Amino acid sequence: MAVSQNGWTVQTTAPAEKLRWITGRVLPGDVATVFDHFGAQFDARVEAIDTAGSWGWNNRRIRGSAVISNHASGTAVDLNAPRHPLGAVGTFNEAQRNAIHAILAELDGVIRWGGDYPGRKDEMHFEVNASMAAVTVLAGRLRGASPVPVRRPVPQARPVPQARPAPLALDGVWATATTRRLQQVLGTQADGVVTHQTHAFQSPNPGLGAGWDWSGRPGDGGSRAIAALQTRLGLTSDGKAGPQTFAALQRHLGTNADGVVSNPSAMVRALQTRLNAGAV
Repeated sequence: MAVSQNGWTVQTTAPAEKLRWITGRVLPGDVATVFDHFGAQFDARVEAIDTAGSWGWNNRRIRGSAVISNHASGTAVDLNAPRHPLGAVGTFNEAQRNAIHAILAELDGVIRWGGDYPGRKDEMHFEVNASMAAVTVLAGRLRGASPVPVRRPVPQARPVPQARPAPLALDGVWATATTRRLQQVLGTQADGVVTHQTHAFQSPNPGLGAGWDWSGRPGDGGSRAIAALQTRLGLTSDGKAGPQTFAALQRHLGTNADGVVSNPSAMVRALQTRLNAGAV
């Protein structure tokens, strides 16, 4: 039976436990108890969790590796992923890093932070790094203990709710308004522009309209919104949209996965519908 990097059994279908802090799922029972407590502490003491940008189970390998990811066993979560992209360093300030380490210490080292990896950092990522027996002991303590006192380093006021934006037209064309809404949902700069894309993909995709910048060059980083979307889809996040990204998005949205954005596009209509609901 396949196991993930931490030795836990791979879940070939999504686990039943829906964690309140993320859009996805984690392993039910003791693992869910530990992650629920961790999420509450992270939200109170590190930064507010945006569930739309926070994920759980995904049956895949570690990006750039043949090793099965701990997401595949339902024993890992990514919190506020668009703010803390894979490979980036210093996305949390010192007070936040200290708070993360304090929470992990309170949890007896059962959870490991990707920001502490010796090689490539993954500051969005938190995973079980202990045996089933250790997780069971911790979960039992958490169930029987009083809540850990909240010690937010710097009190922060919650933002005032904003008026709901006007719905996107379901026209099947990915232009400025669709890009801006996608950027808002993913938590990236909302300027309506998909920067530095590969010119060779412009002509085959007539459903990509205004706001697509086709001046891309190798190594320029592409678009932050596309990189965040690729991370959400389990792809290598190079920020460049092409047939692989479009096909993955089509599969995610349940439309024909041919890797082409036609005009109009069923994929874009489905994306616009999801964005109107505040999701991807």
